[in-house]
Amino acid sequence: MAPRRSPNVRAAAARVHDARLALAAARQELAARTPPGAAPVLHARAVGASKAALARHRDRLLGFPGVVGVGLGYRVRDGEPDLDERCVTVYVRRKHTRAHLDRNRRQPLPRRLSDARGRRVGVDVVEFGRLVRQVQGGEDLGPGTIAERGTVGVIGVDLSGGRPVVLTAMHVVGGPDVAAPDAELVAESPSMQFPAHRRLGMVLRGTMSGTDAALIEVDRPDAAVRAIAGIGPVAGWRPLLNPADVGTAVCMAGAATGRPVYGRIVQPHASLPAYGLRDVILADIPSANGDSGAALVDHDHLVLGLLVGVSSASGHRIFAAIGGVIAALRCDIPPT
Repeated sequence: MAPRRSPNVRAAAARVHDARLALAAARQELAARTPPGAAPVLHARAVGASKAALARHRDRLLGFPGVVGVGLGYRVRDGEPDLDERCVTVYVRRKHTRAHLDRNRRQPLPRRLSDARGRRVGVDVVEFGRLVRQVQGGEDLGPGTIAERGTVGVIGVDLSGGRPVVLTAMHVVGGPDVAAPDAELVAESPSMQFPAHRRLGMVLRGTMSGTDAALIEVDRPDAAVRAIAGIGPVAGWRPLLNPADVGTAVCMAGAATGRPVYGRIVQPHASLPAYGLRDVILADIPSANGDSGAALVDHDHLVLGLLVGVSSASGHRIFAAIGGVIAALRCDIPPT
């Protein structure tokens, strides 16, 4: 006979259940209250000292040789974030020993920073390597000129005309920044790698300045479904929460991977100026070449970002924060 659960255990289980329902409701409310163009990341007051210190020293940090980006997070120990120590994270192409820096007469990055009020914050140096764009196309997508592949990220709405559009990564469809519809720049779904490829639509807008995202007109609006293959209907989008989203469970369905994959958010907010990216998410989640443009969603099917590449050093996947995409492309993913 199985032992009976004590009332204390049952009460604790009930509180966990209630907390999960409350979290889902809060995320849905956040999505409903967030308008297009709102900040892609909301920082808690608890990160105030780190945020102020980074703002004060950002330009100096980015001026060090080999630095590709910065962010706000926790110090990483043995591959895991230490939730007891907030810090400024500095991403470098390659980490070097102090001896190597001394031999090459290079100044080491500071170990601590202070804000204008004298509050001191630690600096954690993380090897990033280089950003590998995962182009090779949940449905397959590619430019109408060459046989490259990416992924249809999610169906949204163009605020200029209210028509359904596809959101994906700009580097998937190719071409420079596009400020207005370009009849010469079209996307195919599936991509031209496949015999049955067909025109998806014209690229309306797109950019790789500040974010990496494109808006594609859907030639057949009646066929546009607000769902992701293997994941289900999309409930809308929401800003990232720092540090509340550290460790948040996430899911993605890339065309090349061919199935939903699961992981967690490592860093809710960083910027990688070396690669033209202002607001990005780092996630511990698998992907394959051809998954670029895929949408990252949380447990409540709210879109958080679009896949743009992978760190060659850590293997973390890099996503353009969806709030930045929404603002740059003047579109929306309305809540359901």
